[in-house]
Amino acid sequence: MPWPPPHYYPDRGNGYRLRLEELRRLVAKSEYRSAVAPLLKCWFDYDILGEGENAAVLKPNGDVVTLDVLHDQIQSDPEKQYYLYQCAMNFWR
Repeated sequence: MPWPPPHYYPDRGNGYRLRLEELRRLVAKSEYRSAVAPLLKCWFDYDILGEGENAAVLKPNGDVVTLDVLHDQIQSDPEKQYYLYQCAMNFWR
C-alpha cells in the first residue's frame, strides 16, 4: 500500500495512537489474532503464542518481546501506528 493513504491526517497528533492496554487486548484475544498476527509477522517477523493472560509475542529465535517494547516499536512508526489503529477500529467501531 502506498504511504500515506488518502485518509491519513498527520496533523491528527496522537489520534492514531493505541494505549498499551488496547494493544494487550489485540494480542491476547483470539478473535483479534487473525488481523493482528499478520501485521506483527510482516513488520517484525514476530509470532503470537497462547491467548489471554498466557499470550506472548515471540521473536524468530523464541525470545519474548514484552508488550511495552512492542508498543514502543509500533507507536514510534507513524505507518505502523496508523495501520494497527485501523485494524483495531475495524473490531471496535
